Amino acid sequence: MFLHCYVDSCHVYLSAGSSVASPSKDVCLGGRFRFPFLYTQPGFTGQMYFTPSKGGARRLIMDNGLAKDPRIKVSGYTAFLTDLTEDDDGNFSVSFGHDDLFHAFQLNVTVCTDPVSKSYGESYNCNIPQKAEFLEFAPHLSDAQPRVLWNRSDPQTNQGGRGQVMHSSWTIISVTQEDNGYYDFREKDRKLLSRKLLTVEGKYIKNDKYAGEELLIRYPSAISAWTVSVKLQGGRKNIFLVNAGALVTESNPDARQFDKRVHLLRDGVKITNLETSDSGTYEFKDPQVNIGLTVQLEVKPVPTVPPVPTVPTKSSSTVYIVCCIAGVIVTVIICCCCVRRCCRKKRSSHRSQAAPNTAAALPVYHHHQNQSSGPSYSVAHAPAQSHQPVNPSISRESAASSSEPPDYFTAITMPQPELVPLGGQGGTEAPSVSTGCLSSEPEPSFELTFPSAPPLSSDSTGANVYVSDKLNFL
Repeated sequence: MFLHCYVDSCHVYLSAGSSVASPSKDVCLGGRFRFPFLYTQPGFTGQMYFTPSKGGARRLIMDNGLAKDPRIKVSGYTAFLTDLTEDDDGNFSVSFGHDDLFHAFQLNVTVCTDPVSKSYGESYNCNIPQKAEFLEFAPHLSDAQPRVLWNRSDPQTNQGGRGQVMHSSWTIISVTQEDNGYYDFREKDRKLLSRKLLTVEGKYIKNDKYAGEELLIRYPSAISAWTVSVKLQGGRKNIFLVNAGALVTESNPDARQFDKRVHLLRDGVKITNLETSDSGTYEFKDPQVNIGLTVQLEVKPVPTVPPVPTVPTKSSSTVYIVCCIAGVIVTVIICCCCVRRCCRKKRSSHRSQAAPNTAAALPVYHHHQNQSSGPSYSVAHAPAQSHQPVNPSISRESAASSSEPPDYFTAITMPQPELVPLGGQGGTEAPSVSTGCLSSEPEPSFELTFPSAPPLSSDSTGANVYVSDKLNFL
């Protein structure tokens, strides 16, 4: 063990012959390694050496903080070893200005595979490293020798393969299980730069159907020579329905249950009138026996329980609310119309009842009861207006001749024909006299009585009696 002290700190180093295990670092091929802080500036000012594990001469890679290898990048307090290769696997030791070397750490460079997963028919591309000269492909889990897919110096090797170079990347348009394997980019001296492991799997679809429905399965790619087989639930072998694009349900005794129900289409297969016994796993394989598609089918019996009613959507609820509001508005309008019509009927009935009462309240004309002689007259209705001329000779008896106070009355005389004045034209106009005036009997009188009118006082008697002087000409 070696103890080396600096101005501000002390560090312990293990000699090459020490039995104590030295630290080990694992790194990936093609990546970079960061040197420990103990062996970087400003703390470390000695020399660092590297000895390959495969055997070879020891070489100086760093002296007093200065890099002696172009792949070592020193920046401030850090130092990196970039673009690691298989030759970088080995031991790193340090010295402090004398011949004694002390083991620092062990670097293990391993091939780190970058896994890539793709589905059948998808495209795959990987970037080509700047120092790469070759691209090799080795099938996965196979003892076959790697083959060159791309050579930078020999473009002829790039033709006829499954992939091609497009914009500084290696691209495969449609991958299958044949492309499963390792893709290694190497330098000109065959040093490995990077490795990728590609795994291609067939597409997977799960489908649930009810008995009596039909199933349509599209082909995974544009080729039509597909082979379709099914492994029914509980079965132990595959039943072929289509072989290299040809329907074999009639010739295959195991596929009789699918007879007349499997139909080939231009881009797929259709199975009609599904049965519960059709449940199983259906596989689609291309002419190279690569699995392109796997369909897990489960056929259920038709349910006997009626489906649960669906919850009304927002739109249907809105329509229902609008209809309810419209119904309420129409009902209110109809009720208002009915009420108005009933009110009109009541008003008209009140008017019709008031009309007979008014007619019954009209005055009745009769002769005064104190007249001992002379005819008496009774009038049921008196016209409100008369379009015939009425003789102005109207006489009323004085209320003083009666022992009782006079009632409210009005005397009306019947119209009489006019008398022609004597002496012809230009004579003095004679007063018109009724025929009743020539009789010696007392003058007839008519009395108009208003039941609703209040009795008149004695002071207003004279105002209600009209005495005509024209009756005194005799």
